[in-house]
Amino acid sequence: MDFLSLPTVMLVASALVLLYNIWRIMNKSSEKQLQAPELPGAFPLIGHLHLLGTKTPLARTFASFSDKYGPIFRIRLGSYPAIVISNKDGIKECFTINDKALASRPKSSQGVYIGYNYAGFGFAPYGSFFIKHKKLATLELLSSRRVELLRYVYESEIDTLIKDLLLYSAGNSPVKVVVISEWLERLSFNIITKMIAGKRYFSFLQDVDDVEAHRVVKLIREALHLSEGGLVPSDVIPLVRWFGIEGKVLKSMKRIAKDLDTLFGSWVEEHKMKGNMVNSSSEKQDFIDVMLSMVEDDPDSGHTRDTIIKAQIMGRRVCPGASLATQVSLITLARFLQAFDFDSPMDEPLDMREGLGLTLPKLTPVKVYLTPRVSYELYP
Repeated sequence: MDFLSLPTVMLVASALVLLYNIWRIMNKSSEKQLQAPELPGAFPLIGHLHLLGTKTPLARTFASFSDKYGPIFRIRLGSYPAIVISNKDGIKECFTINDKALASRPKSSQGVYIGYNYAGFGFAPYGSFFIKHKKLATLELLSSRRVELLRYVYESEIDTLIKDLLLYSAGNSPVKVVVISEWLERLSFNIITKMIAGKRYFSFLQDVDDVEAHRVVKLIREALHLSEGGLVPSDVIPLVRWFGIEGKVLKSMKRIAKDLDTLFGSWVEEHKMKGNMVNSSSEKQDFIDVMLSMVEDDPDSGHTRDTIIKAQIMGRRVCPGASLATQVSLITLARFLQAFDFDSPMDEPLDMREGLGLTLPKLTPVKVYLTPRVSYELYP
């Protein structure tokens, strides 16, 4: 076959370039009709990441963008586009009419390492595996009946907290300044670990030098921080992944994932060793007991039973435990108001500034003066 002449090759190449440019122009005009406006200020490769990596809470940053550019706009997270919606009607439509289309999650290092390679429904993409295990969490682990059966856990912990605070506040010191946020963190941690694994790590009045308790708390706190806000550059900038560069966040994630696996694995093995000692109909089964009796290997996803159970311990997604959290919060608040009068140190207004993270923790710890209104003897 004869080779094409040089003029013919140049003509074909020019035609292809022309067709490509026409396609780009038509595609851009189509995108302008269908897509929300893009936030200005994007850089090559990183997109708008440089605008988000500040010490301002992300919600505040997006709110300021919304005030300036409108309720719906596009940003680029590295190489990937994302939509930001701050309009009430638009958000309602996302979670009603289009909820299934928006129910999935992109692949991430969090899903691989913290989520046991997407074995936890909190990190899994939307599909049969996600539906099956969210149903398990909603109907078996955190159903109204299960929450009621485990009511003794959080009520006993709240009573212990109030009694210990009464003892602490009635000590020799004339005025007691209490960092109440630290006490509430211990309360939450005790309730969660007792419900999941039957473990209690903190006594409220003990010295803070309990090495094991603080090791576990530090580990889980780091894991939660990385799962909700630890950006791994290779997740959003493919070029970083191609060069095999590991940043500090990814290295921390791998280390924490290994430590978490050891911790959660020990919890599961302890429950297995109990074996038939726990009656399957027992009203005091914790979450791991329930999962061991109900979860099986999943050949479609390739996950073993133990992997799925450990992953669910770390799971999070449109929290099925919202009703439990509401009950615990209301009972705790009621017990506090019954037992104490509150004052702020130096009569200063409460610092309501938010810290970083999806859950918007307070920027500064909450410190209060507590004056007992009842005797600690009221609490067993």
